[in-house]
Amino acid sequence: MVNELAVLHGIEDVLLCLELSDKKKAKFTENFPLNELNKMEAIGILPEFDVVRDDSIACGTFFDIDNAKINHGILMASDRAESKYIAQHISRVKPKDVRGKVDTIPEYLLRNRILFITPKLEVFKETLYLGSNDGYKWCDIGRKRVNGQQRNFSNSDYWSTRIQLLSGAIFEQDYYWYVDIGYQGQMELSFVTTPEGSKEIFRLRDIPNGRERRAALRNWVESHWRKSKIDQTESIKVREHLRGAIEFDWNGLHVRIRPSTEDLKRNTPA
Repeated sequence: MVNELAVLHGIEDVLLCLELSDKKKAKFTENFPLNELNKMEAIGILPEFDVVRDDSIACGTFFDIDNAKINHGILMASDRAESKYIAQHISRVKPKDVRGKVDTIPEYLLRNRILFITPKLEVFKETLYLGSNDGYKWCDIGRKRVNGQQRNFSNSDYWSTRIQLLSGAIFEQDYYWYVDIGYQGQMELSFVTTPEGSKEIFRLRDIPNGRERRAALRNWVESHWRKSKIDQTESIKVREHLRGAIEFDWNGLHVRIRPSTEDLKRNTPA
């Protein structure tokens, strides 16, 4: 049985940290608004959601994903004493977007937003520009000096591995269900889930106004036969389909269920 209260408090803690961090001045160069990281995928934050991924992310390559999908962020709990959460957001950029910010223009360009939140809620933000000429080996191509100070560079093996992990997370989006959770009108976090997992975690979701019971959550209805409304002697086959609520409130938080792209395709009549 899932401890729903523990899950709720865990999510509230992360959202509060993000809200407070957005009100603090970043200590690195090229600041960016926190809403650029909206709906980033939380991984390793709550074990109740991570059972879907089995605590792993498939490694992918830059060429496994469509250009339109290269706009994804992940938030992870840090195992370092100096940081509580680490977020990264990767997106495709054009040469005109990086003029004056890099020393060379490679064949492929990515922008990597990085956010560190310490246990004391100090905030460190940085924007890095990553480049590759073959799509496999990536390196930091930012200017060697920023504001008169020499920058530190991570080696290319590190960034190549990071791009593999981020590419894997993006590639897997088509096959996972997600829930977007946040306070109405504020930043949201995304968690991987399943129809069964959503039912278990959100079993005490709010009852809508004017209703006496909770609506069933989005799930698969198996193919079955039912009596025809026109002729009770005839039976009609009902194809399998998705049915149920996708949006609801949960203890002050707004939740939206997003079925996987593959299941949405499967749900579309041929």
